[in-house]
Amino acid sequence: MYKITFECETITPMFLAGADQRTPELRAPSIKGALRFWWRAMHGDLQTNTLKEDEAKIFGGTGNAPQKSLILLRTRVLNATISNNLRKIVWDENRKRPKDGYEGTAYLLYSTFMQNREKPFFKKLKFELLFMSRDKSKLKEAGHCFWLLSNLGGLGTRARRGAGNFRVLNITDEHGLLKDIDFRTNSIQDNKGLTKYLKHHLSLIKQMYINNNNSNFQFSNLTNMKLFVGPALPTAWEALNFMGSNYQKFRSRREPDYTKVKKYLQENISFDELEKSGFGLPILYRFRSLNGKTATIEGASKNRRRSASHLIFRVIRGQNNSFFPILITFNTKILPNEDKIIVKTKNKKPLYINQPSSNIINEFINSFKDLSEVLI
Repeated sequence: MYKITFECETITPMFLAGADQRTPELRAPSIKGALRFWWRAMHGDLQTNTLKEDEAKIFGGTGNAPQKSLILLRTRVLNATISNNLRKIVWDENRKRPKDGYEGTAYLLYSTFMQNREKPFFKKLKFELLFMSRDKSKLKEAGHCFWLLSNLGGLGTRARRGAGNFRVLNITDEHGLLKDIDFRTNSIQDNKGLTKYLKHHLSLIKQMYINNNNSNFQFSNLTNMKLFVGPALPTAWEALNFMGSNYQKFRSRREPDYTKVKKYLQENISFDELEKSGFGLPILYRFRSLNGKTATIEGASKNRRRSASHLIFRVIRGQNNSFFPILITFNTKILPNEDKIIVKTKNKKPLYINQPSSNIINEFINSFKDLSEVLI
């Protein structure tokens, strides 16, 4: 049995619910679920059917021909601080608004505390992951996939909005399966150094697993991904706020979308497209000026009401107290090509509209003045 052990620690709050949905718990299935996404991302040359078959071979699958995973994963918590007071950190109860300097963070993580019951989370977590397999090549492949997760992804609720980010502190790799990959970012000093680090490793992974240079737009993967690095900031909270503040300003009362939806509620004036849906579905509009009238925008197909955002916010920790905001985008449609988007509100027939292009995400990225693109 071949083994690789990773010692990791959190960078941003990690919302991983346990069986009772009240106590945070680090579970192997949650990590495997995140690994599956990044495994698909590093196999962007495969067609969908082949992708599903190969994914089941390495991570297991159900259905007519259930398969066991070739990768065994064990978790161990080394040290943990659990909290349920994110609202206390980011929210000013007297002013009924986010605290100064936390506006963007509150916007990114709002669903974890702006409800009747706050979600408990790992405020600090040091943990160990043990990967095991009898297949040396598949274990190495899983290790490369974990590099993507540990640098570009996250674990738990709001992982695409900067929560659940972590870094690798130490590796035990007795057979040297991952000797070509450097997991540790603690020596990176500046934006230029991080850009170089990411470019080198992403280019290496693409060369190993993607057999052509053509972009595949069927699903989110390295062939249609763009990656941008922001300036070093002194805390993870500031890195989150840097991204979240820009995101909030860009989305707030976004025109012409805001007026389109409002006129539909007021005067039943239809429209063909909402740019804002390019950030993901569903979207809820609520208009105070219309006595609280609402409209819900989601996928029209019963099988695809929701669509995860193709925009990911990430924080990477470098040397000492340097935290880098990272923005990742994928150029794919939010729903299957033939699907429509539905606009629903009370006392009106549903309105069916077209899917938007990805232009709004590109426009959002361009609204930043100090991002460096990682060209791979």
